Amino acid sequence: MDEMKFEAFVKNFKVGIEGEEDLRAYLKSQNHKFFQADCISFDPKAEKWYLWEAKHKERFKAPPFDGHGLPLVQIQARLQFYKDTGIRPILYIKDLHTKEIFVQAMDVLAKCDDSKKFVTKNRIIIFHLDCFVKLK
Repeated sequence: MDEMKFEAFVKNFKVGIEGEEDLRAYLKSQNHKFFQADCISFDPKAEKWYLWEAKHKERFKAPPFDGHGLPLVQIQARLQFYKDTGIRPILYIKDLHTKEIFVQAMDVLAKCDDSKKFVTKNRIIIFHLDCFVKLK
């Protein structure tokens, strides 16, 4: 992409972000609860919609175990969304260093054995790698 096209892209991106910020400010003023979904997909075979949360980050290292996770408030909001709508939230993680991909439905993660999840001091819930399906 040449420099002029890139600058135009960045300008349009910024305008879009401003519009999204305006929307969130409006929703907040109306006392709406909201979150930004990374992706929403429809599986024609299952005839179901899914909400996806994507992370591309470093693996959390032991102690107590190696794992991946997300902010506790994110999983809580998405599980409430699932309860209210029936649209299942899925966590998709690409390990920053190993490039491995881990996937799991958030309701399944929430039911993981307590010994395989924990909350950090920064309120990030970490799930043991065993709680995920590793994609090839």
